Amino acid sequence: MAADGYVLTLITADGPLEVELGKAAMYTLWTEVRGTPWPEPDHPSEADMLVRRLVELANGADVERLREAIRALGGGR
Repeated sequence: MAADGYVLTLITADGPLEVELGKAAMYTLWTEVRGTPWPEPDHPSEADMLVRRLVELANGADVERLREAIRALGGGR
């Protein structure tokens, strides 16, 4: 989270594009997309933070790296 809001990273054909949103704008986006209020844990768990990092890395990875990650997590059959 940015100091006064959130940074939303969009992946485009020209590369990543970061959009800064205030808390109110991000909440509106969340509720429009998810159809539910967002959860506000006091402290995200380590698992939550690791999943978030994994998704960030996956968004920028090529197909082969994604396949490697899936195999490493036991998903390759």
